[in-house]
Amino acid sequence: MKLIITISLFITTLTAFANTEPTVKVAPTKHIYAPHGFDSNDELEVVVEGYLPDLCHQSPTTEVRVIGRSILIEASSLHYENTACPQVVLPFLKTVKVGVLPAGDYNVFVNKGTRFEKQATIAVEPETKTVVNDYIYANVFQVTEARQGVVKIIGAHPADCFELQSIDWIDNGVDTYSVLPKLNKTQEICQREMIPFEYEFKLPTNIDRDKILIHVRDMIGGAVNYLYEVAP
Repeated sequence: MKLIITISLFITTLTAFANTEPTVKVAPTKHIYAPHGFDSNDELEVVVEGYLPDLCHQSPTTEVRVIGRSILIEASSLHYENTACPQVVLPFLKTVKVGVLPAGDYNVFVNKGTRFEKQATIAVEPETKTVVNDYIYANVFQVTEARQGVVKIIGAHPADCFELQSIDWIDNGVDTYSVLPKLNKTQEICQREMIPFEYEFKLPTNIDRDKILIHVRDMIGGAVNYLYEVAP
């Protein structure tokens, strides 16, 4: 019943917005997640957690600039002026692709200079090899919780010559596990076919926090992110 009411409010709100010109407003932000494990040959990513305070706010977006050793992210949303605005809080999680950066330590700011300002630090390690990646990672589509303390990695191998070697991880000591599902290539000649897989990964206990980002690197050089909420 609650879901039906929420959908009804959402449709009613969209109808009211049909002839309204929106303005851009700063989106409330709660946290920045800065995964470890990037080097100067990787496209750096950070993840912004925020929320929309009501249904008059729509379409959260982010823009990023790099100035020296500072990464500046602006998180915003469209705001439609309406006197009857349903008070429904909508959380969001946005992956921000920063780009390939030189090795070094960077300060990350979201909505700097506003009351929603958040800050984190992230390190980019020097490239250690001339190849694009040191390992082949799994072709990941989705990450979800399998059961308490265990996450499931879902995807498909693009050929019949890949098998899982190991699922390794590193943490940033604060709020994020970077998960590395490494593959072996079992033969030189591969038959192209999509072979679905599901792998489970038991979370370490290094981080003590009620929300932890699971940042799973994937085959095409990006990552799939999942915000894991620790049960009380």
